[in-house]
Amino acid sequence: SSSRVRTHFHLHHLCFLLCTQAMRSTRKLFAAPWRPPRPEQSQRSPRHRDQDPASMLASRLPPASEAARRRLVECLRDRSSPGDDIVATINELRQRRLLAGCRDITSAIRTLGSRREWQLAVGLFEDLCRQGPLPDSICHAAVVGACQRAAQWHMTLYLLHHAWRPSNAGDSDCASIAAFSAAISACGQASQWALAVQCFAEMHSSGIVANEVCFGAVINACARGSNPGGAMLLLDESTRRNVDVGVVGIGAALSACAKASWWQQSLHVLDVFRRSGAKPDAICFSSAISACGGAQMWPRALCLLRAADHALALDVGVYNAAMAACERAEQWAHALELFGELHGRALAPDLISCNIAVSACGRGGHWAAALNWLHSASRFKLRVDAVSCASAISACSRAEEWRFALRILDNMHVHKLRPNATCYGAAIAAVDWLVALQLLVDMQSSSVAPTLVCYNAAITSCEKAHSWQHGLCLFSSMRLAAVQPSTISFNASISGCEKASEWVQSLRLLGEMQRTMLQPTIVSYSAAMTACARAARWEQILALLEGMRRQGIEPDQEASRVSALALCAAGKLAEALSVLREGGLSFRPRPGSVLGSLVLDLHGLPLEMATLAAHSALVEAALCIAGPESDVAAASRKDELILIVGRGLHSDGGQAVLGPLLLEILQQDWGLKEASIVHGNAGRLSIPLGALRLRWGLEPRSL
Repeated sequence: SSSRVRTHFHLHHLCFLLCTQAMRSTRKLFAAPWRPPRPEQSQRSPRHRDQDPASMLASRLPPASEAARRRLVECLRDRSSPGDDIVATINELRQRRLLAGCRDITSAIRTLGSRREWQLAVGLFEDLCRQGPLPDSICHAAVVGACQRAAQWHMTLYLLHHAWRPSNAGDSDCASIAAFSAAISACGQASQWALAVQCFAEMHSSGIVANEVCFGAVINACARGSNPGGAMLLLDESTRRNVDVGVVGIGAALSACAKASWWQQSLHVLDVFRRSGAKPDAICFSSAISACGGAQMWPRALCLLRAADHALALDVGVYNAAMAACERAEQWAHALELFGELHGRALAPDLISCNIAVSACGRGGHWAAALNWLHSASRFKLRVDAVSCASAISACSRAEEWRFALRILDNMHVHKLRPNATCYGAAIAAVDWLVALQLLVDMQSSSVAPTLVCYNAAITSCEKAHSWQHGLCLFSSMRLAAVQPSTISFNASISGCEKASEWVQSLRLLGEMQRTMLQPTIVSYSAAMTACARAARWEQILALLEGMRRQGIEPDQEASRVSALALCAAGKLAEALSVLREGGLSFRPRPGSVLGSLVLDLHGLPLEMATLAAHSALVEAALCIAGPESDVAAASRKDELILIVGRGLHSDGGQAVLGPLLLEILQQDWGLKEASIVHGNAGRLSIPLGALRLRWGLEPRSL
């Protein structure tokens, strides 16, 4: 019918969308296709060719041996038998060739699968393929399930795609569905969501209709593989085909949304689930609340908490999800209020609740309260762990209370807790560079491998202390420890070299950053350009500016300032003015009280910024861009630029500093011999614009 054709096309389109990120063919993972040998029918006599193998074996065995075989087979079906006895029994039956027929071997494979003895299960399957008869779909599903329970996803896919499967009309589709479901679950357990989706697509192309188990398995595989888009598509497809995936499938889709912080999609899933007449459980609500928390939507998370209160009896897990949502948004007061509600509902807080309370206080800047919550864990008969101590250390680190951070780290040994890399990383971020280096040494002596966070915190400490050599040593040791530097690592190292005017090292690190396929940021370029500016390497600055433009990075104020200085040194005044405008550093003079004058106030600016502002104002004034209302006639009457530099009354010694230095730069570096101090006012410099226009060959014009 037409509806069946539309359903077939829709599912094919869905599988195509999901498989675009998957492998072209799952079979490429494996070697040459394995084909189990066909049973040698010629070895049987014509009158026994159609007889059941178990009956044939019973007819050849003495009565005592047949009784022993039946006793051993019954032992396989006894679930209370110890695992070692089961394996020994199957090995004995296999060696004496007392297992015959699909029924006996299928029972043995199922028993081995429940005990995760997948190698022996596959061996029995091969024996059946070699000795005959050919395994049916039930036996095939049993061996695939045995490999799935043992988390052997490679062998699961191998048997699913290459082992012989019957296609007789009498074979049940339930066994085939079970085999595909087991393979999909095995891929999901290994976070191989792409292979799970491809198995689901091959299942449909084989004419097998997926049930709720298959849909639930493939949705769970996408959730485990952090593919929320695939999980949502499959959930919508199951709803369209009236396949109820149940609480497990809905929970898996919500878990995928929570990992990706897809709060809107999680609310949609909950709404669809409730409209279908089903009741979400606490895990579903917790996942939806976590999705809202990850997106900083803490008010939505609290609304969901109240909705869950009307739908079911709340537990600690739902409260923990809501508290975590408030903690991430730095709403520490709301997080502690929820913690207080636990006591009113006679719910005992767990260690996760206390850890969230400690972290919430730390994010809110209340490090003393975080320490109080850490110590109050014993009041709830809870024993703090490394996560609790790491949260408290981070709270002290944010408040720059490094002494308390080190005290918590030392007290962990007293409480028989082993500090992990997270604890050390939080402590390193709180201390100065010498103590940070010592903590890295302590980590190695305690057999705790420093992580990327630890190295970044230590390099940042060296950068703040202007110890660029130690920062570069730490940067080099990262590679030796098999830790790949991140953008933060490169930026901190480049900034350390910039403060020491080590422009060669800054450019080397920037080039290495690009070779490692990391995208330099504005911080990377600004630090490297500032380092070159300190050494007056104007050509390198212009090259860096061109690189920024190629990558589409907008210069910030520091990059604009340094680039404008380089362009001015190269005589590219108009381009320097354009760069200044891009960075928001364009200094436009205003009309002065004296007719024909423009005024720019540089009072209080440092020398470099005042020099840059004066240069910008000179270009602006020379181009007659005094304001939006200026025209050619008015601009032509502006013949003087006055720079207010101050008399030095607020400087050390009470003497002018900016004025004499700026006047020297104007006269010597820029060749403006006409610049002078205003007569009777030592806090002002005068620059005649007529001589400036004549020197630069500019004509007055309007905007």
